[in-house]
Amino acid sequence: MVEIWGYKRLRRGRLPTIGLVLLGFALRILPIGHNRFHQDEALYAYFARLIAAQKDLFLQTPLLDKPPLNYYITGASIGLFWVDPQNAVLAEFIARLPHLFAAVISIALLWQISRQLFGASTAFLATLLFTLAPYAISFSTTLFAETLLTACLLAALWSGLSNRFGRLGLWLAAALALKPTALYFFPLVIGLVSLHRLAVPRPTNLKRNIRAGLLCFLAGVALLLGWQVFRPAAPPFWAAGVNAYNPQRLIRPDELWPRAQELTTLWNYLLGLRVPYIGSAIVLLGVSKSWYRRHQQQLAHTAILFIATFCAAYFAWHWLIAFNLRDRYFVPLVPFVCLLLAWGARQLIHWLAQPKQQLAFAAIVLATLPMSYQATQSQLPVGGDHGAFDGVETIASHLRATPTGTVLYDLGLDWHWRFYLYESDVFIAWQPGPEKLAEDVAVHAATATQPRYVVLIDDQTQQELNAALNAVGYELTLHLAPNTRSGDATLKLFTITPLTNPF
Repeated sequence: MVEIWGYKRLRRGRLPTIGLVLLGFALRILPIGHNRFHQDEALYAYFARLIAAQKDLFLQTPLLDKPPLNYYITGASIGLFWVDPQNAVLAEFIARLPHLFAAVISIALLWQISRQLFGASTAFLATLLFTLAPYAISFSTTLFAETLLTACLLAALWSGLSNRFGRLGLWLAAALALKPTALYFFPLVIGLVSLHRLAVPRPTNLKRNIRAGLLCFLAGVALLLGWQVFRPAAPPFWAAGVNAYNPQRLIRPDELWPRAQELTTLWNYLLGLRVPYIGSAIVLLGVSKSWYRRHQQQLAHTAILFIATFCAAYFAWHWLIAFNLRDRYFVPLVPFVCLLLAWGARQLIHWLAQPKQQLAFAAIVLATLPMSYQATQSQLPVGGDHGAFDGVETIASHLRATPTGTVLYDLGLDWHWRFYLYESDVFIAWQPGPEKLAEDVAVHAATATQPRYVVLIDDQTQQELNAALNAVGYELTLHLAPNTRSGDATLKLFTITPLTNPF
C-alpha cells in the first residue's frame, strides 16, 4: 500500500499519524454531548467530584469495587477546569475530556505498534480502521475505565517494543490501577514484546531490562496498595470486586447458545463493517495464511497468530464463565481486531492485480463508514446511555430551584442524583419500593411544609406507587416530563399531593 498510495513519508510515520489523529479526534468528539451519564458513569463522576472538591480525597466513605485511578483522572479534569456545581452538563463535558484524549492518543500508539510489528502498509490500514472503528467511537467519551485502559495497554506495548521496559512496567501498573481485568491483557502485551524481542534482537542487557520493568511495576502496585491504607474503615476494593463480579460458576447448558449469539453480536460490532460476515472472512483469511507460513518464523505471521489466539481465548473465557457480558469489557480488543482485519485485508489486496488494489482498499474502508457515522450520532446499541436518561439534567435543574428542604424520593436513580444534584439543597430519600415510600409519605407529608417529588421511569412502577399512595390518602401529580431525543418522555417528575377526590 505504500506503493499504491505513493506516500513517501508513510514509512516515517508523520503524515498518516497526524492525519489519522486529527480525523479520530473529529469523529470522537462528535458524540460528546449526545448522552447523559449511564448510571455507572454518574457514580464514577460523583466520586471524581468528591476528589476534585477534596471532600473525600481517598474515597473513604463509598464502597469501591474497582481501583481508583479512573476516578482520580476524571477528578483531576474537573478540578483543573473548575466547574460550577450547579452546571451538571458542563461538568459532564469536563469529566469526559480525559477519556476523549486517551481515545485519540490510542490512535497514534496503534500506528507506532503496528508499524514495528507488521510494517508501514499494514499499520496504515489498521490505524485507519481503528480511527473509523464504531466500537471505539461509541466508548470514546464515556466514563468507563476501558478507554483509559486501552490507552495504557497500548502505551505499555509500545514501550516494550521500543525497549523501554521501565515504562512498560509503569504502564502495566497504571492499567491495573484502572481495572483488575487488565491482568487478562498482560499475557498479550508481554507475549508480543517477547516475540518482537526474539525476532529483532538488540544489544542490550535483557536481565537489566526485565528487572527495571518489574521494579517499576511493583512500585506502581505498591502505590495502589498504599492508597488502600488511607481507607482503614473501608473494605479493600479487590475484595468488593470479587464479591460483586465473580460468578463462581460455569455457564449452564441452556446458556450456551444465547451467550454465543450475544458474543457474536459483539464481535460484529468490533469488526465495524456493515456486512460482518465479510469482515470475519477477511480475518480468517489473514490468520489462515499466517498459519500456513508459521514455519517461516516471520514476526508478522507469529504475531498475528498470537493475537488471534488471544482474542479467541478472551471470547471463550467470557462465553464459558458466567460473567455478565457488558459491551465495555471488549473495548481493549478493538485495536487488536483492527490489526487482524487489516492483516487479512492486506493479504486479499496483495492477490489482486495492481489496478484493482486501490478499489479493494477503498471498498474495505467505505464498508466501515455507515456504522462509523451511526457511532458519531450515538445510534449504535453499544457505549453509553443512548437516551435512557434524557431529561435528567432538566429535572435536576428544576429541583435545584425548589426551596430548601424539598424532598426527592428515590426508587433507583440514586447514582444519578448524587452527580446531577451535587451540592444542592434537595434532600434525597431512598426507598426500597412503592409500599415503603407510601409509608414514609403517610408519616411525614402531613406536617411537611416543602413539596415532595419522585422521578419514575416506567408506567408499571407509576401505577404501583399511585395505588400505594392512594391507600394512605395521596396521589401522584405529573409535574415535569422532558422529552427525549425520540420525542417521548422517559423520566417523569411527579409531585406527591393529597387526594383531590378521596371517595
